[in-house]
Amino acid sequence: MLNRIEAKNFKSFKHLDYKCAKLNLLTGLNGAGKSSFVQLLLLLRAIVDRVGKCQIDVDLQTSGIVKSFDDIRYCYAAKDEPTSFSVIFPEVILDEDGDVYDGPNQIHVSRLITQSAESRHNVILWHPGAFEVNERYEDKGGATLDSLFGGEIGEEKSDDIFQQDGRELDAAFSEIEKNLVRLQGQFRNVCGRIRFIEAFRKKPQDVHDGRGIALASVLFGRDEFDPEGGDVVEFLHKAGSKMFLREDNPMAHPQGKIVSDHRGKVSLLIDQVNTWLGEISPGARFISERVELWEDESFIAKIGFGEDSNEKMFKPQNVGLGISYVLPVLVSLLTARPWTIVVIENPEAHIHPRGQAKLGELIARAAAFGVQVFVETHSDHVINGVRVAVRDGILKPEDVNVAFFERKEHLKDNAKDSDDTEIYSEVRNIKVDVNGSLSEYPEDFMDEWNNQLLELM
Repeated sequence: MLNRIEAKNFKSFKHLDYKCAKLNLLTGLNGAGKSSFVQLLLLLRAIVDRVGKCQIDVDLQTSGIVKSFDDIRYCYAAKDEPTSFSVIFPEVILDEDGDVYDGPNQIHVSRLITQSAESRHNVILWHPGAFEVNERYEDKGGATLDSLFGGEIGEEKSDDIFQQDGRELDAAFSEIEKNLVRLQGQFRNVCGRIRFIEAFRKKPQDVHDGRGIALASVLFGRDEFDPEGGDVVEFLHKAGSKMFLREDNPMAHPQGKIVSDHRGKVSLLIDQVNTWLGEISPGARFISERVELWEDESFIAKIGFGEDSNEKMFKPQNVGLGISYVLPVLVSLLTARPWTIVVIENPEAHIHPRGQAKLGELIARAAAFGVQVFVETHSDHVINGVRVAVRDGILKPEDVNVAFFERKEHLKDNAKDSDDTEIYSEVRNIKVDVNGSLSEYPEDFMDEWNNQLLELM
């Protein structure tokens, strides 16, 4: 779970310092920096498999996030100002039952992004226990990690400094290397679990050939679902009746069908998906039926409406985009485990306001289960659904942060006149109290309803 995210000269941010909550609602006008923040999260996932000791190479053009250095560099930054980011998360510790909980120690990941694709893009994993040798060698006047790597973010120094302190320094590096290997595993454990559902989702279809992702790779892998949600229907067909939510899971809808077996009282995933789907679009139900079109697991997806006695079935493309768009959101949340990070762009797309509010409730329940959620949204109804969930005691108020993004004009550093300005994104943190009330209502935040009513009056 991410604790803090900092960035300098990254896209629209001159300097970003964001303290993460369990549930983070990213809102604000278009072009205010929300998508840039999401791309920063996705860069973490892009470097997971490339971290090695203190240095890695990441080709931005193959990261799938940005195309070039110019795409991510703050346009007003001076030539000598680096582009960098730093994130902090707790060390992953398992209890006696093998469950993950937040440990007392923190891990820092820092990265300096440079323009040349051939340069060594500096990534440093830092942990208090890993760099304790600094103090020992600093007292002796010898080389330290800070001097070798230029601090938390910096360029590697020349090889001659490695001659200092000889064997003792070699032994220190051996100790550090062991810690770094462990930290790399912790970093992958956290950032490798980032799930992403993007705003552009695939169109609905009724016939599927069943050759998509295998169940084994779906369960808890790094890329459980296609960001466009194209494999979610296949996943439900294969695993909807095999996976389940326990009765005490906050995301388990109280009206969902409960069965008792050797696992205790549980609710099958497909039943929970359909119960929540019915909240968003009353009477709607997803089903899949196998058909013998080829010699594989071909099946047809259908959407049913009505009671069991008179239910009518329709092709997904004949019932509008809302149901197809919301399925990846429902499945990504309902299958997430504690410690998973879920990033969702515009969950409210094509959804009626009532359904948007219910999505807000489910998102709050996911955070109450221990999932860290980042939601980019323009929907007052999603935010209000979260507020009601806090008021109802589903989620603690301190676990919610409404991040309001806005771009403002500022005088440049050392500006000589009032025309010497620059524009960059800032984040205003809005808190929710136990009654669901918000700490502030800045301009352009949840005020358009009243604005239009005043125009009508």
